[in-house]
Amino acid sequence: FAAWLKAKKTVRRQTFDPNPGSSAPTSSFDMRVVACTAVFAAATQANPIRKVVSLLQNMQTKIEAEAERDDALFAKFECYCNTNSEKSSAAITAGKAKVEQLETDIPEAKAQRDQVVSELAQHKQDRSTATEAVEEATAQRKKENDAFEAEEADLKQNKAAMDSAIAAIEKGMTGFLQTTAGSRVVQVLKSADVGDEDVQSVQAFFQNKEGGNSGEIVGILKELRDSMSKRLEEITHTEQEAVTSHNELVA
Repeated sequence: FAAWLKAKKTVRRQTFDPNPGSSAPTSSFDMRVVACTAVFAAATQANPIRKVVSLLQNMQTKIEAEAERDDALFAKFECYCNTNSEKSSAAITAGKAKVEQLETDIPEAKAQRDQVVSELAQHKQDRSTATEAVEEATAQRKKENDAFEAEEADLKQNKAAMDSAIAAIEKGMTGFLQTTAGSRVVQVLKSADVGDEDVQSVQAFFQNKEGGNSGEIVGILKELRDSMSKRLEEITHTEQEAVTSHNELVA
């Protein structure tokens, strides 16, 4: 606009040439043409500056927008850093406390482990000893049971023979010595704690020879039978206790 005013003033100062062949403007129309030409020239000369100014303004607007965006991003990043810094500090503090706790717990855990290993070794040794003891006890129990069964069977057979002999004598049976039960009674008398005279009296009675009367013989046999019954009860009770003790041992 300033260039246009300057060009307009220049046109107004121009003087008209009275000579027709002169190159100066000679009419108002010519004067307007000259003025417009000058204004156009001035405007044309100002356009590059305007372009630069417009370019700079556009750049300024773009830079300001980018700056605002960068500020927003920076604020977010700063908040993120601050938050993570607090979390990291808390995590580091917790980690240090955990390390200190572990430094205390590890020796205790190691001591407990060593104790458990020692106890386990002792338990294994005890188990091995107990297994051996059970095996020995089982073997001994078998021997005792075999002995009990043998003695039990012998006592029952002897007692049965005594019962048969007593019944036969009470019925007045003769020739009992020739029976299996009679032979067994004599064997029992010989092996039992009975005097030789009593044994001879019983043998003579069974052989129908002179000997003690039937009442005396029955008394000897009943006494021997009662002692067998008592012995059978004793060994049966002992066997039951032994079985109970063994079952508790191996349980």
